[in-house]
Amino acid sequence: MTAEPRRRGATPALLGGLAVVLAAVALRAVGGRPVAVQSADMQPALRPGDVVWVDRSAPEAGDVVAWRPSKGDLHLARVVAGPGAEVEIAAGRVWVDGVATGPPTDPRAAPVAPTRVGAGEVFLLGDDPVVASDSRQWGPVERARVEGVARRILWSAAPHDGAPDWERVGERIR
Repeated sequence: MTAEPRRRGATPALLGGLAVVLAAVALRAVGGRPVAVQSADMQPALRPGDVVWVDRSAPEAGDVVAWRPSKGDLHLARVVAGPGAEVEIAAGRVWVDGVATGPPTDPRAAPVAPTRVGAGEVFLLGDDPVVASDSRQWGPVERARVEGVARRILWSAAPHDGAPDWERVGERIR
């Protein structure tokens, strides 16, 4: 007669995996999640390989947001203006309601004719105007397409070797 194998409780690996899943669900429930930077749209502020924390708060001018131009991948861009504002890119500057904002843009960036931002929309620009996919191509973006505001760098890879860039981890984004 052979004895039946004794059933044991959950293994430490299973418990660890369950804890990770529960933590992810809890973090998502409080309104946020990590997002990996896939493109160079926001260089130098954010680089491909960075991971940022995105919460679900309402965006304001100057915030970096995660947004979807369509059903594709998330993009990151900076809010330049909100509803009712008029945005223009001319003479190497971004103009909001007739006032130049921020530093001069890259001279290779295409101009944008005066554009009024509608109700429920924001005007988004990537920090690297030469490569960014933003409101210059898409026009003002419906607020419903904005998934949240990027708040902190959770992980940052060094630009050339992929090793951690610890000086940037924890840095606030603005």
